[in-house]
Amino acid sequence: MPVKKEAYHWYASFFYLNLISLSKNVKLYQKEERMINMLDKKVSKLINEQVNKEFYSAYLYLDFSNYYYEAGLDGFGNWYKVQAQEERDHAMLMMQYLQNAGEKLP
Repeated sequence: MPVKKEAYHWYASFFYLNLISLSKNVKLYQKEERMINMLDKKVSKLINEQVNKEFYSAYLYLDFSNYYYEAGLDGFGNWYKVQAQEERDHAMLMMQYLQNAGEKLP
């Protein structure tokens, strides 16, 4: 069955518009990728320092948690355990950000 000329033109123009849109998206992605890779070294250093502080806080909270569990105060122990997990989550998010930016982690 032959394809109608109008249908072919519609499909071809639709395909061409999608190709142009895709091309623009690729260019935007490449531009964003270059911007991400240009993370300032001072900012990268500060984020690395913050990652260390977040992990340090998590360890402190775990120590507090253990103290309260040993003292029989399970509610306090659980609360500090939850806080430790939150601090680890913060650190992991910042580490992922640095990895996505192409930065080296300590």
